[in-house]
Amino acid sequence: MGDPAPLLMSVQIHDISMPLTPDVAVFPGDTPPTREMLLDMQQGDHLTLSTLHSTVHLGTHIDGPCHYVKDGAGVESMPLSLGYGPALVIDAPGDGPVPASVLPEGDLPPRLLVRTQSHPDPNTFNPKYRPMSPAFMDAIADRGVQLIGVDTPSVDAADAKTLVAHHRAGVRGLWILEQLRLAEISAGLWHLIAFPLPLAGYDASPVRAVLIGPPAR
Repeated sequence: MGDPAPLLMSVQIHDISMPLTPDVAVFPGDTPPTREMLLDMQQGDHLTLSTLHSTVHLGTHIDGPCHYVKDGAGVESMPLSLGYGPALVIDAPGDGPVPASVLPEGDLPPRLLVRTQSHPDPNTFNPKYRPMSPAFMDAIADRGVQLIGVDTPSVDAADAKTLVAHHRAGVRGLWILEQLRLAEISAGLWHLIAFPLPLAGYDASPVRAVLIGPPAR
């Protein structure tokens, strides 16, 4: 078997996950992360042991269908093949719901990441971020996309009551990856790695998401 080191040295690995600090913003009304120290070596204990109290929609995360579909599956049911493979990053600047017209011509890979740059500060919740339109969700599903990733807290608007974009995802079988860090990422075709924890029956899971490049144009 050949040495993989030269191959690894020829690519760039970009962490596109939100840092999980006590200051990271969560959706209003959700549970921010706090750490409970059960044992602490700094206090003389023989080891350090802690408990994390937090929403599962923490930082960069994947929604499980049961988050927006009654009797939907848990996040652990996401096919692992969706968390690994080609992903196209596209730009969608502007205001209002992202329309289908921002999509490029040609084939789309199964994973599409949308860079709106409308929620730039991970520690401050900006309710005016740019959501996805239902027409956009239908258009990407029609073109074979199976996982949609966004750099915002949700594919729906902060004040949405009907969650139309989430519901279109449920109807069309799309998986949703939210709160990506894409500000330093160029548009183009990358390789995505992003897996949820196997939290059986849960409505979401934090992920460590990375892009491997440089991107193809």
